[in-house]
Amino acid sequence: MKRLWHNYKKWEDYQHGMYNTTRRYSEKETEEIAQKAVSLLSDKERFYDTAKDMIGDWKVAAEVNLTTASRNFEAWIGQASCCYAHGIPEHITKQAWRLLSISQQLEANIVAQRVIDEWRADNSS
Repeated sequence: MKRLWHNYKKWEDYQHGMYNTTRRYSEKETEEIAQKAVSLLSDKERFYDTAKDMIGDWKVAAEVNLTTASRNFEAWIGQASCCYAHGIPEHITKQAWRLLSISQQLEANIVAQRVIDEWRADNSS
């Protein structure tokens, strides 16, 4: 698939704070937010539905991130879905990922890959 480029200011994930590292969270806030990410990523059906909604609504960010060969596509789907659903920045989703069991991580990656495969099938022309 050919790589697609858009200015970062057009990326919906950027616009919604996914890459925001300037806001400081207390330890309690971080734990509460991370639990929201854990809840989403460990619920296969809810994660799938959220990821599908996210890539449908965040078309520009999906094009950029799912056509960049050096990108970890599954990680982006999880991080963007957590941002989409709860406004969680990626650095907290990364912390939440470590709270999942190995089997939960594998299941989440399977869901993310399914979403990626469906997106590619729909956008292969």
